[in-house]
Amino acid sequence: MRDVDVVFDVIGGDVHARSYKVLKRGGVMACLAAAPFQDQGAAHGVEVRMARVMPDPAALSAVVALAGAGRLNVCVDHVLRLADFAKAFDGPPSDPKAVADQNKRLQEELEKRGEEARKKLEGQQTAPPR
Repeated sequence: MRDVDVVFDVIGGDVHARSYKVLKRGGVMACLAAAPFQDQGAAHGVEVRMARVMPDPAALSAVVALAGAGRLNVCVDHVLRLADFAKAFDGPPSDPKAVADQNKRLQEELEKRGEEARKKLEGQQTAPPR
C-alpha cells in the first residue's frame, strides 16, 4: 500500500513509524490516542495532527439513529479472531475515492441529524413550563 491520503494512527510506536511510508507527500497522519510516537512529518513531507475527541451527545445520538434506521453502510471485508488480529493489516486496500465519498455522505448526514437534535433541544429549553 502506498500514496495514501490519510492514516489514522491509534496504536503509536512502531506502527506509527511504519505508517509514514504509506502516506503520499502532503498526506496527513491523524493520531487518535497513539502513544508514544516521534513526529517525523517534516522528514516525510506530511502533516501530523493530534485529534482531540470531545464527547458530543447530539452527534452520538445521530449515529445511533442512523444505525437504528439501517442507514450506516459498514463494509466488513473479513472477520478474524482476536488471536489473528495482526492479519487484519494484510488485507487488500480500500478504494480511497469510495471511502472518501462514503465519509462525506456520512458526515453530511451526521451534521444534518446533529443540527436537528440541537434545534430540538433548544426548543425544549425555550418552551414555557406547562
